[in-house]
Amino acid sequence: MVSSDCRILTSSNSIFFSKSITLLKDEYLYREGEICDSIIYIEKGRINLYKDLNDKRMLFWLTVAPEIIGLTSFLNNDSTYNLSAIVAEDSVVKTIKPKCFLEILKNNGDYKRAIMSDLSKRINTMHIHTQIYIKGNAKQKVLNTLTDKEFNRGLFEQSACGLTINEISDINGLVLHNTKAILNNLACKGIISINEDIINILDYRKLHKEIT
Repeated sequence: MVSSDCRILTSSNSIFFSKSITLLKDEYLYREGEICDSIIYIEKGRINLYKDLNDKRMLFWLTVAPEIIGLTSFLNNDSTYNLSAIVAEDSVVKTIKPKCFLEILKNNGDYKRAIMSDLSKRINTMHIHTQIYIKGNAKQKVLNTLTDKEFNRGLFEQSACGLTINEISDINGLVLHNTKAILNNLACKGIISINEDIINILDYRKLHKEIT
């Protein structure tokens, strides 16, 4: 859901949500396979969603406040979470029981449409990303991740900073040393900068040329 939808939904239905809960970096909010007993609104901060594939932990999605997570399992009638949520930076969240969330949606068609649109974009992006993960070489994976605005939308909308080096490796199942080498090469060309392991894209035109 877009930022305005999230804020309006939570503020106008605050009675259904829990009090704010503070989470520290690297904490698990929930793990893949655990009982899906809550939908989570990220009030402040950033939480990454991971999937276990072939004995590797793959970073599937990045969520930046304000955002709602835990919806996919609920809407698919799954009893467990299908992804793991790990706090990427100190964050503040609120929770809501699925039945209460359903009641909110029943009474507002705009929220229904916003959620359907958001989930459709996520599914399409995850499909594309999975194909790159399986077939692409290391450089292709890194370049496609950096240029995928939909996948990284929260970060790019919030500031000029993008992903961390570790997140690039996790997203693509790459060895950290190889990821650093590719990114350092891009930095030497003046395409990106790296500040405390955070990627800053300096020249989108040159970055796209690297793909072609």
